[in-house]
Amino acid sequence: MGDSDSKLHEKQEITISTCSSDGEEEIDIEALKIGASKIASRVVKELGGLDESSKLKYLASGVKLPETQLVLRIPKLKHSSLQPYQLRHEAACCVFLLRISPHIPAPRVLLWDDQPGCAFIAQDFILGQRLSVAWPDLTEEQKSSISREIANVVASLGETRFDFIGGLTLDDGGRVGPGPTIEAGKIFNGRAKFHSQNCYDIGPYANSRDYIRACYDREIYYYTNADKDDIIQEAFEKVTVPDFVSLLKVEREQI
Repeated sequence: MGDSDSKLHEKQEITISTCSSDGEEEIDIEALKIGASKIASRVVKELGGLDESSKLKYLASGVKLPETQLVLRIPKLKHSSLQPYQLRHEAACCVFLLRISPHIPAPRVLLWDDQPGCAFIAQDFILGQRLSVAWPDLTEEQKSSISREIANVVASLGETRFDFIGGLTLDDGGRVGPGPTIEAGKIFNGRAKFHSQNCYDIGPYANSRDYIRACYDREIYYYTNADKDDIIQEAFEKVTVPDFVSLLKVEREQI
């Protein structure tokens, strides 16, 4: 039986999780379940080649479908401005790791989509336990061994060099390339709504000078266009917002 036939006979079991760094955002669980179910059906069909009628035919013939576990990671319904850049970046990082450092354990990206409303990453399911949970029950020898493993991974990644500043992205052919910056910590107090190439250059950048100037452009755009309620007024007791913007523009030109 060839690889394509093996794939056709597989039965996918999908674990679903939401990928977001904002733990305080409220989620409509029922809406999430509906959306996840639709995406899961698509993933099973595209990866396994089976629709419901085909699956029933195989089951009726007595053919047992081997189970394959996948993880389906779905962004929260309220997309932040980091989408689709964050999703592409995460998928690209996994692909990049497997290509340059196959010794570093990372789940394979099997399928992904960054379109609003149907965005997801389908990955290998890796059986295991969170280190933070397992750590208290480990022996000192095990802790030392794991610490050395982590140190080796960090050292290996630290030797990786890029000729740009920014994130990673994937094209439709699965090729990894430079992408916009993914810096959630720098888009607070309403800045998130402006994280777009339409507002200022979000990368990738050729050098540090371009990156620093873009940081100034971000603040200039924000203080020029932000809602009054988003701006911390206490910070402007001794200077007005327009004067502060003018100062930023002068400093930017001096870089």
